[in-house]
Amino acid sequence: MITSEELILGDQLLNEFVHEFEALYYQRKECRIHFVRQSIHLLTHIASETVRAGPLACYAQWTIETAIGNLGQEICQERDPFANLAQRGILRAQLNSIQAMFPDLSVQS
Repeated sequence: MITSEELILGDQLLNEFVHEFEALYYQRKECRIHFVRQSIHLLTHIASETVRAGPLACYAQWTIETAIGNLGQEICQERDPFANLAQRGILRAQLNSIQAMFPDLSVQS
């Protein structure tokens, strides 16, 4: 568990990093805006969002990106990968539903 002091220190350090990154690469010039990545800007929100909603890993995009990556690895037929991916997604949703209804049941995919 992260303490309030660690969260405050982390917020300070991340904000310093973002400020230095902007000074080095972006310099607040419109012609350099392509250097500012979403991932850099989001660092300024980590502490406040952790206080508001909890750890990022619980609700952020990484969860869905991991699921998409896992489903992509399960594709068996390269002839129609999108149809195959859709079927794998349906199967995963069905298995998750069964697991939610019967938590003691061990479901293997």
